[in-house]
Amino acid sequence: MSQAFLWRGIVAAAVALGCCGAGTAATRPHGVFALVDLDSTWQTDTYRDPAVAGVTLLATWTDLEPAAGQFTWGALDTQVAAAAHAGKQVALEVTPGVFSPAWVYAQGAAKFNFTWTLDWGFPKCSTVGTPVPWDPVYGAAWKGFIAAFGAHYASNPAVVMVKMVGVDAQTAELLLPYSALGHTPPDGLACGNTPVAPASAWKAAGYRPSKVSAAWNGFSSAFAGAFPNQQLVVPTGPWGFPPVDNNGNVVAGSGGDQVLPITLLQAASAAAAGRFAVENDGLGANWSWALPAALSQHTPLGYQTVSAATGDPTCRMNHFVTPCNPVTMLQSAIDRANTAGAEFLELYPQDVLNPALAQVVASFGG
Repeated sequence: MSQAFLWRGIVAAAVALGCCGAGTAATRPHGVFALVDLDSTWQTDTYRDPAVAGVTLLATWTDLEPAAGQFTWGALDTQVAAAAHAGKQVALEVTPGVFSPAWVYAQGAAKFNFTWTLDWGFPKCSTVGTPVPWDPVYGAAWKGFIAAFGAHYASNPAVVMVKMVGVDAQTAELLLPYSALGHTPPDGLACGNTPVAPASAWKAAGYRPSKVSAAWNGFSSAFAGAFPNQQLVVPTGPWGFPPVDNNGNVVAGSGGDQVLPITLLQAASAAAAGRFAVENDGLGANWSWALPAALSQHTPLGYQTVSAATGDPTCRMNHFVTPCNPVTMLQSAIDRANTAGAEFLELYPQDVLNPALAQVVASFGG
């Protein structure tokens, strides 16, 4: 699963190449991209790397709109210009969720609190909050940001891909934190005996799949309207949503709603009108996500590796099985991506810049 930018640093991503005129379809993304956060010090070497087709620039909502209607594009503008100067294509990813600015809550947006179980970001086992996706205050504020975001970047010929985000929490992925009987969050992460977010907590917050769908439809349409020329990509996974039905009942014995995420992806595909792609951020040496059969098999597919192969003594890309060899792990992961027909690939910068992995990185065929 993708980790947040402020703590995880740069990554590598694969993005689409050419730009297109107003109203025309975006070029489908192909190749390896480097993901770069706003304060990255890696960008010079990344931009010099001929194996890197483009960069995905990572930011948070609070980075870019720290006060309502007051936008701070400077750091992101600098990165976009640097990438364009180096001849790289640019993808943009801005995450709300736990990185939503405080003013949104001050305006009255409802907050959903959950336990932070990850080893990065916030103190482990602390309580963090994310906007309730269907809250009208949050929805209006986020769609307002999307409009300003598009007004600033949609006409920039270097920007070729944008991540569609809005129903999320700890990352940009189309996922909500939840747990249910017999189910733990992705990667089996838990904090003692405290689940990330019990289904009962979502029920108490008024969760309904129909509410999530309505909110997501609004966000998808906003992105499609704000970025008419870009490839629009939804980062997601197979883990489902809270097992609460439209009557507000917790579904007994369910490990999560596996139907809603497909519905949301189909809605995003319709909104993007031929400019849609889907990515999964959990590619490993021994696991890869298959494109859901409910989506058009012509849908472009991309991956991000679950972690860096370089310098990780935990061997996370090898599902924590030690010992592990970076060359072997990354090659296995890329082989899986090639077999799946992936058109773009996101890699961590440690791997892109590791000379020992140069031939492995070059073996991606997207």
